[in-house]
Amino acid sequence: MPKSCSLSQKRNIIFFLITAPFLGGISFDLIVPSLPVITSEFQTSENLVQLTVSMTLIGAAIGTLLLGVLSDMFGRKKNRSWSCLCFVLVSFLSIISPNIYFLNLMRFLQGICVGGIIANARSIATDCFSGISLNKVMAYFFSSFALG
Repeated sequence: MPKSCSLSQKRNIIFFLITAPFLGGISFDLIVPSLPVITSEFQTSENLVQLTVSMTLIGAAIGTLLLGVLSDMFGRKKNRSWSCLCFVLVSFLSIISPNIYFLNLMRFLQGICVGGIIANARSIATDCFSGISLNKVMAYFFSSFALG
């Protein structure tokens, strides 16, 4: 049974549920047009550069599993805050990567952070909404991911 949330809390949650998956979609796809430039910048093989996309997806899968459980254990707010903070830090470190191996590691960590953010968002939705309102909120959630 979902806990009762105030109207202002529900508005904030809906905003988070729309922005979180959008961020996830962008983190997976935004790098794709840059792959040829990354290949020439690091003077490496296309396979290693394409691995950056795979590393993000693998990280997201692991992050969803691991941080989803930690969200249940330690609370949603801490998990959300740490995941978002780490995402920003790792994204910045990705920009200043000295080589392709460091970039792949940062993209993996970025995926873990995104997985934590998305798992947390889904958990928060089921905590505060039920029935038809939950269906509507989850429709916003998945539409936002598709747009991202």
